[in-house]
Amino acid sequence: MPRQVFHDNSMTLFVAAFEPFGGRNCNTSADLLQALRSSKMPRGIRIAGSAILPVNFATAWQILRPQLRDTKPDFILLMGEKKRGSLTIESLARNTRRDGTSLTTILAHKPEVLKSQIHMTGLFDLLRRRGEKRFQHSENAGDFLCNYIYFMTLLRAAEYPTLFVHVPAKSPQQFRVVRHKYVEAICNLVSVVNSHRPLFNHDRSDTKAIDGAGTNDMPRENQRRLLMADKHLVACEQEHEMVTVLKHFKKGSSKENVDKMQNACRSWKKDGGAKYKPKNRDNFYKYLQEKGVLGKLS
Repeated sequence: MPRQVFHDNSMTLFVAAFEPFGGRNCNTSADLLQALRSSKMPRGIRIAGSAILPVNFATAWQILRPQLRDTKPDFILLMGEKKRGSLTIESLARNTRRDGTSLTTILAHKPEVLKSQIHMTGLFDLLRRRGEKRFQHSENAGDFLCNYIYFMTLLRAAEYPTLFVHVPAKSPQQFRVVRHKYVEAICNLVSVVNSHRPLFNHDRSDTKAIDGAGTNDMPRENQRRLLMADKHLVACEQEHEMVTVLKHFKKGSSKENVDKMQNACRSWKKDGGAKYKPKNRDNFYKYLQEKGVLGKLS
């Protein structure tokens, strides 16, 4: 089960990227990792470990896995290079890899797809609120090392929340031009993840569908806890949690609506009656409907 460890609003981060490949003498993901190492991270965030991985199916995961085990990070950021476009957050990895001219399964009897433990809609909502628009969303990490290392991390290191970011390929000269912007974007990303804990485990209702017939390495007891975590979590002070409730009722996520929702949530938490217990989301929905809060929203 992904670790909920941000007790003091701090986060240890592990960052991985890839070595140059295909005859190139640089890899922009590695250049960005080096830039992050030498930059000041947002308050409360520390890079506890990092790795520049070989572009080799036989060795990449074997190198990364023990480093994750030794570091025990709060959050893993994987980065790889893509041909062109924008900084791209990959929401899932597939159990598929390219073998020459054909595709093959990474691991037999394992899920076909694994999703990040980070709720993507909530993440992008929060990034937009911060004014960070440099990321795009993707559900296709490819069929090479980027997808492979993402899949293996989500499968074998599922206790650590993980995201994969694809970085557009740049020459060293081109990277110097965008270096500050890329570092700033990554810092905004990890800062949002650190500041909004409900992003973790937020949308795990698809775990069973992804997991198939218990094929995930995660023990069934942990799976049950994972599925229950979101149902019982309503964090009034977290904007993302309130935005999710607003979307449930097809209401806009304006600041005015979020403020009204937070006030209603605080009143609900103070209500000692048994009618709205336990304080899970289902009962919060009931409270909002019966108290007429929804009619006051735009």
